[in-house]
Amino acid sequence: MTSMYIRASLLVLALLPVTSFADLSWYVGGGVGGAKLKENVDMAIGAFVDDGSGGLTPLICQQPPGNVYGCEPGQPIARRLDKFSGSDLGYRVFGGLRFGRFFGLEIGYVDLGEPEDSLDLMIPPTASSPETDVALKLSDEIHGIDAYLVGTLPVGERWEVLTKLGMISWDSTFKFRNAYGETFPNTGTAVLPTVLPSSHSVGTDGTDLAGAVGFNYRASEHLTLRAEGTWYDIEDTEQAWLLGGFVIYTF
Repeated sequence: MTSMYIRASLLVLALLPVTSFADLSWYVGGGVGGAKLKENVDMAIGAFVDDGSGGLTPLICQQPPGNVYGCEPGQPIARRLDKFSGSDLGYRVFGGLRFGRFFGLEIGYVDLGEPEDSLDLMIPPTASSPETDVALKLSDEIHGIDAYLVGTLPVGERWEVLTKLGMISWDSTFKFRNAYGETFPNTGTAVLPTVLPSSHSVGTDGTDLAGAVGFNYRASEHLTLRAEGTWYDIEDTEQAWLLGGFVIYTF
């Protein structure tokens, strides 16, 4: 966490514009919106059974071709996931400094929630275990500090179109865990297969580009409403964005 704040401080220094301080105004704001995350992963889930000597051996599909279980007869029961995709409720709080009508600097804290995905595996029944539906539950929690140069273009007396370009210093915690779903029938005596991998989490961090487009509506002298879509070029992601509405108070 400390390293994230150090990186964020360097971002602010890097983005400070060289401009006049004659016409300055300060503002703070915050809001919520929908967060979307899509990233490249290489995850697999497999079913294993006790081999009789304390070890585990892959569970082999014993069903005929074309069955509802989706496994190949005579092959280990497994599935692989290449793309993680999920959405959640995110939020952002921020403060900014405007240099006249057209330019500004903004820094904030953003949380993209914890989007979730799953990798499902249906295991056919065997002589010692019932039909079992299991899943590998995946989630990724991303938050960070972002800083931007802001450009605004007034449209009439109350409306402004805005664009932002900057960077985000982010932390990510990717988690996965095994979760049993429904078991048919549940006799209480059958031995369920073991599903690997076991639960785990991976933490990463970095600093990447970010940008946004949106518009401001000046409701009063001090109150502004903003709608904005923000895109984060986070490492190993195909999509990472927040689309939300915000309330801004200008001092």
